[in-house]
Amino acid sequence: MLYLLITRGSVALLCLLLSISWTENLFAQSQPIPEGLVSSQAASFVLGQRNFSDISFCTRLLVEPEEEDGGAILECFGPSNRSLDDDDRDFVRDLVKEFGRKHLGSISGIAIAGNKLIVADSSYLAPPNHNRILIYNDLGSLKARLPQAELPAADVVLGQLDFDTTDPGTSAQLMNQPVGVATDGTRLFVAEWGNNRVLIYNQIPETNGAAADIVVGQQGFDTSNFGSAPNELRRPNSVFSDGVRMIIADTLNNRILIFNQIPAQNGASADVILGSDTTQILSPDAGTMVNPMSATTDGQRLIVSDLGNNRVLIYNNIPTQNGATADVVLGQPDMTSNAAGNTETSFNFPRYAVSDGTRLLIADSGNNRILIYNQIPTENGAAADIVLGQEDFLGLLESCAASNFAVPMSVASDGEMLYVSDSSNRRVLGFLPGPARGAERSSQLGQLFHRPADGCLRRNSAAAAGGAGRDSLHFRSRFGRHHGRSRFASPAERDGGRQGKVQWPGGRSVFCLSGTD
Repeated sequence: MLYLLITRGSVALLCLLLSISWTENLFAQSQPIPEGLVSSQAASFVLGQRNFSDISFCTRLLVEPEEEDGGAILECFGPSNRSLDDDDRDFVRDLVKEFGRKHLGSISGIAIAGNKLIVADSSYLAPPNHNRILIYNDLGSLKARLPQAELPAADVVLGQLDFDTTDPGTSAQLMNQPVGVATDGTRLFVAEWGNNRVLIYNQIPETNGAAADIVVGQQGFDTSNFGSAPNELRRPNSVFSDGVRMIIADTLNNRILIFNQIPAQNGASADVILGSDTTQILSPDAGTMVNPMSATTDGQRLIVSDLGNNRVLIYNNIPTQNGATADVVLGQPDMTSNAAGNTETSFNFPRYAVSDGTRLLIADSGNNRILIYNQIPTENGAAADIVLGQEDFLGLLESCAASNFAVPMSVASDGEMLYVSDSSNRRVLGFLPGPARGAERSSQLGQLFHRPADGCLRRNSAAAAGGAGRDSLHFRSRFGRHHGRSRFASPAERDGGRQGKVQWPGGRSVFCLSGTD
């Protein structure tokens, strides 16, 4: 459990590092991957966090009894049944609403429909799991925002009735771990890991808590059973549609389901089944899969991220028969190997792969990187051309810097910018072609922060209003748990003002603390 103490004089932001369609066309999820991206470039866009160093996710209210003033705090994992002091209640409630509407939890899938950005604000890998889908109606204005500017709020929330709740549910309105999201430009598709189902909205909703129209994997909206029949699912991680078909990665059934037409009734059965089609782990070959995480199409090929075998499978044509075998494998030298690696020809837990018909892009999440192939490979074991998230193809860094990721889960493109779901950093990053843009933004950040010998990102005193500086602190916890408390204050606060405080028992990797008045 992580607590963030909020006082009227100081609000702390916590940075915790844990672990595409042509518009108006059939392929609404597959806009061209931008040309001109270069290896190791920095992002120029961030959503869900105020800048490239803050990774805050506190969303709940509590009171810490040991505090003499009974200060209000935010609880990061779950609701509270304790009350606040009356004089602090409105202040903290407003702050919590800002977190709920503007900040992201551990996110998963992302998609773009015209000028809308759609984010699956939910995860089964790391907290917090907000059990919701967020829709931003004006992507253009999001792209114009600079880091450190006011955080933009989402326009629509699905899976919850409002922005203030995050509880799981099983109904036409409520969701449980919605981790996959897709659109054909008109419909919205959501893969729910926790409810073993896929929801279809015939129109992208414009109101909070809108009810889905169709459910696949269940006969109705009030059940969440798992199974392995052609009309059942077991922990689906993603869904994709080209406007004609619907394709589901039925992850724990080790299979891909293809629906030749988008279902119009509940409980529809798949037309084609690929992969192992069993919960048993089978040896790798051209027809088996282990925990496939995504299946996408560029209109001709089918591309599958076969996570458990550390590879991506390419079918040169979308299969029409059950059990069809793949034509090309990436990440491995052949169809019978499955070793993990971190080179230009090997992967570690690839979670998403997509093509725009010319290029291929892979979210190699275990290596905290995005790989880009300038041409779709036709030979096994082909090498990637570009790497994002690492300095080179051998890098393994996990960081919240503008040029790094922490478990990237998915990607999307609007034809101009490449967006990456940076899950454990609780943010969406955007990359524009050309290193100059990233370098310029990194230079702006360099004026605000510095990194001393201890490796902790710190805010420069001169950059803070009135010369008031802020301290930062890192905790590393790869193999155990830490319990840390840190106090911080501006010079004025140290002269007798109130201080903010963070309490963090346990966690993974690194966190940074910064604060603003």
